Amino acid sequence: MSPAHPTTAAPAVPDLTSYRAVHRAIRQGAHRLAVATAEMVASDTARVRAVPVATFAATSAEAVAS
Repeated sequence: MSPAHPTTAAPAVPDLTSYRAVHRAIRQGAHRLAVATAEMVASDTARVRAVPVATFAATSAEAVAS
């Protein structure tokens, strides 16, 4: 008897397309968050509430130092 669904051999090299897309998005997301946080001012209350306090404080200190 032959199987109902013929199987195909697994590719020799795994497809990493999804992995690379997710990895790129994570890297870009962190960079974009850092840029947006660096551009914030304390009086922009809506944006300040959206970002954790520690992130804002660390980025603000770096922005002042540069």
